[in-house]
Amino acid sequence: MLVSKCKHFDAVDNLGNNILHYACIFNNEPIVESLLKRNTSSSFVEAVNKENRTPLDIARKNQMSPSIIDILFSLSGRL
Repeated sequence: MLVSKCKHFDAVDNLGNNILHYACIFNNEPIVESLLKRNTSSSFVEAVNKENRTPLDIARKNQMSPSIIDILFSLSGRL
């Protein structure tokens, strides 16, 4: 799987989104779960894009499953 080959979890695009932002944008729960098994650092989970949104903010907006939101919340501690 591509996620297992990922070495640069902190890489961001010109919008400030990292790979976790995109997994949440595209509502891809298996990828979110896989990413969080490999990296739970606060700089990854709490990364803020240029719209001032974290992956948790995006997951909430896209109404991802409560289990994904709970995991992101527990790792970030944001309300």
